[in-house]
Amino acid sequence: MTDFSSISIPRPLNWQDFERNCRVLFECILGDPNTQLNGRAGQSQNGVDIWGRRGGQGTHWVGVQCKGKNGDYHIKVTETELRAEVRKARNFIPTLSEFIIVTTASDDARIQEVARIITEGNEDSGNPMVVDVWGWGTLQGRISQYANAIEAFHPDITPFTQKTHAGIDEIKSEISELKSGSAVKDHKLDQLMEIVSRGFAIRNASDTSTEVTETIDQYLHSDIDVYRDLIKNGRPKTAIDLLQKLKERC
Repeated sequence: MTDFSSISIPRPLNWQDFERNCRVLFECILGDPNTQLNGRAGQSQNGVDIWGRRGGQGTHWVGVQCKGKNGDYHIKVTETELRAEVRKARNFIPTLSEFIIVTTASDDARIQEVARIITEGNEDSGNPMVVDVWGWGTLQGRISQYANAIEAFHPDITPFTQKTHAGIDEIKSEISELKSGSAVKDHKLDQLMEIVSRGFAIRNASDTSTEVTETIDQYLHSDIDVYRDLIKNGRPKTAIDLLQKLKERC
């Protein structure tokens, strides 16, 4: 399968664009269409710029801070800053299960270690909240997994983005409405893998650049992974039918 981490996503030019684009990204990551920006400029935000829930329901609240609004855009997160922001996030209502700081600065192993230590301390104190810091390398990897996010961060990456995205939305809508199917069959899994390994004719399009091809492949393989999960979860007929429709659409 293509390594989509090689796709280059440009950093947003300013913090405001970064925040708006991250809202789109976390709507995808969380699977929550109600993921929102937290209030407006000037309001107390308890260190949280974006909030949503894992799966769009339940009590697993996730808060995200987009580092940069205080004039430190692109500057890495320090331990002092991280601990201060975690304390602020403790005041967010309802209580957060996860708090993530995202930044356009490069990934930093040291600050990631501090985030793990804070997380462990939270668990030991009986007041759990997972804390993490995502640098630009991590963010690029996450962005490349979702059509909506790629379009938000890099709308001019390909003229096929809108059409491909619309097709994927249609397929995902179909999946969400399906009911459980029959038991998993080994030959159905083999059939799926055969289609996957065959690839798509779009790779051979003469007027498509390598970057564009890899980006479109990203969209396609993301949904293929969903179909593979359908098979493992006892819905092989649904997976094969949807994958065949995707193949025809491509």
